[in-house]
Amino acid sequence: TPRDLVVSHNQGQLIFTAEDAAHGRELWTRDGTPDGTHLVVDLNPGPASSSPSRLSDKSYGMLFVTQDDIGGGDDLWYTDGTVEGTQRIHETTASITAVVRRGRESSLLEDYFVVDSGDEGVALWRQRGLGAELIQSFSAPQAGQSGIANVTGSVQDLYFTYPSSPRSIELWRVGPFGQVPTIIHTFESSDPARLPWVGNLTDVAGSLFLFADGLDANN
Repeated sequence: TPRDLVVSHNQGQLIFTAEDAAHGRELWTRDGTPDGTHLVVDLNPGPASSSPSRLSDKSYGMLFVTQDDIGGGDDLWYTDGTVEGTQRIHETTASITAVVRRGRESSLLEDYFVVDSGDEGVALWRQRGLGAELIQSFSAPQAGQSGIANVTGSVQDLYFTYPSSPRSIELWRVGPFGQVPTIIHTFESSDPARLPWVGNLTDVAGSLFLFADGLDANN
């Protein structure tokens, strides 16, 4: 069954995941012609799946995430829709939980991804060409708390939230080209035993809007 259908605007192709008995679930492409549907590459050769997910269209190709049975984590890949043009960008032994784009114009486009290593912590990375750069790492959140969340790209900046204490959530901003992340606001809960709720981050013409609930009077 086809899933994760994404149009590659650079290649003029539809890229998606599909599963068959010979290859498992892998990445496929279709150019709209009768004979134009084919497997891009069998990243986990044979009937086992590499399970591509989180497809993200770029101006020059496509980013996606696979599950690495050997390394035990997720890997970030790039493809232009060909075997030769499919390359691994970053290998992990953890989970890649988000792939998000910042910018609108081609000269400002950047892709970021979040690597969650469980008890070892969580980190924000930036894709650079066919490599990756660590932007910010955090210690593991307390039990029951999410780590880096609400990752949202705007025209100029990237935003995300992180729980800094049992009752506080920080809103962070990363400027263009991997600038040093900064905290722009800390949301404090009215209940010292629980976190406030912060979500629905939305960029409107370069301004960030969000919802927050359960805050104390100082927020």
